[in-house]
Amino acid sequence: AGATWLHIDVADGSAVAGHAISSLGPAAIAAVHASSPGLVLDVHMAVTNPREHIREIATSGASRITFQFEATANVEDAIELAREIRATGCAAGVCIAPRTPVSAIADLIAADVIDLVDVLAVQPGRGGQPFDQSALQKLSTIRERFPTLPFLMIDGGINGDTAPAAARAGANVLVSGSYLFAKGRIKARVNELRRLLHENGH
Repeated sequence: AGATWLHIDVADGSAVAGHAISSLGPAAIAAVHASSPGLVLDVHMAVTNPREHIREIATSGASRITFQFEATANVEDAIELAREIRATGCAAGVCIAPRTPVSAIADLIAADVIDLVDVLAVQPGRGGQPFDQSALQKLSTIRERFPTLPFLMIDGGINGDTAPAAARAGANVLVSGSYLFAKGRIKARVNELRRLLHENGH
């Protein structure tokens, strides 16, 4: 359909995952990697103990591994976790839930161990939720404070209406699920989101 990244949520049913359980794990990641070796596999670990799963996820073919900031003890723990992810050869990302302010991860980004920040615009665990407009201010703040951050991602509620605002706020990666798969128009909608990113300088 033209997508260059595949965002894979690995959820363990905990509060960090919004009590969602995902059947996607290392075996599924490995199968996708084997069938589409050129696809960037962006794995979001919405799990309580991400450190336990890093190596297995990495060896399954993940390109980027993102952990939930709320699953770490503090910024120092998050910095060490990001370093462990990078040590596997994967890029390291951090995801923040709607309740978490940008200030909570500022020192983590400043430590230069993070390649990607994933801003959730919906509550974790359920698809099809409306876009939380407060995510736009988070994007703007991160992009203004950390202009060299390689990837700033907006995750959830992304469609033809919300994508332009997210891109203008600084997002250069859009994660969309329900919008892409509705009405069987995946390729057309992937192309539309790509066009909207391009029109907003990404």
